Amino acid sequence: MPTQTPTKPPSARSIAAQLRRAEGEARAQALITENLSKPAMAHNAGYSIRGKSPWQPSVTATARIVDPLPVPDACPCCGGHQVACLHHDETHGRSTGIWPWAFVCRSCGATAGLIAFTNIPTGPLASPRKP
Repeated sequence: MPTQTPTKPPSARSIAAQLRRAEGEARAQALITENLSKPAMAHNAGYSIRGKSPWQPSVTATARIVDPLPVPDACPCCGGHQVACLHHDETHGRSTGIWPWAFVCRSCGATAGLIAFTNIPTGPLASPRKP
């Protein structure tokens, strides 16, 4: 008759790590769902980096953000509701940086970048500098 080896119970540290990981993934998924439901996310088909885009953000990168800003639905500069998420090809004429997307107000041209591999803005929309 084979003998059964007693199993070692999980340590408090491993249980705590599992809970933090589950909470972080749940928070990230909630942020993604919340941000994707906003009307400001106009779809730009064909653009993706490492299989990620603002419409399919990285769960890990989103979970790292402690205090995310909401996706803008109105421009604070002009009050317009024509804010869209655009690729740098459309705004600058070329791709720049590792995460080339930005929120842009189509009325006044105010922009806000996105945190890499997420759909979370780096700050509020701001007017472009005048030359």
